[in-house]
Amino acid sequence: MGALLRFADSSISDVVLDNAREPHAHAPFVTFLHGERASEFSEEFDGAKAWFRLVGPVLTALVRGHVLVLDAVDISLRPLLPVELLKIFSDRLTNPRAAQLIFASHGTSLLHHVSRDEVWLTEKISQAQQTYVRWLCQSMEVSES
Repeated sequence: MGALLRFADSSISDVVLDNAREPHAHAPFVTFLHGERASEFSEEFDGAKAWFRLVGPVLTALVRGHVLVLDAVDISLRPLLPVELLKIFSDRLTNPRAAQLIFASHGTSLLHHVSRDEVWLTEKISQAQQTYVRWLCQSMEVSES
């Protein structure tokens, strides 16, 4: 887990999960170690916190070969983290059970890291309260040689 967290903050050397500190809590108390300095979860940057919240579901999907669905993956994370997430799911060494990642993005920067046949575009039509969905490959003009 520490290696995944270093994507968000390279100074994180380890993470300590303490279930005994707050016995009635639904989640363990989290302490981040930055070399000799320790910090509580609440003291971390928002991007590191958002990434930390994703690590569990990401690891679960990878270990079990499940589908992970994320909304607005590029909003709360630092710009390079969604790219790293795509690399993790694309690599057979880190994803030997062929887990799948389905995500929504409000930007176009991640389009450079996926192939055309992996992209679906949506357009929300507010008057009709509907969403129009199309496959990117359907949008491409095919020229004959």
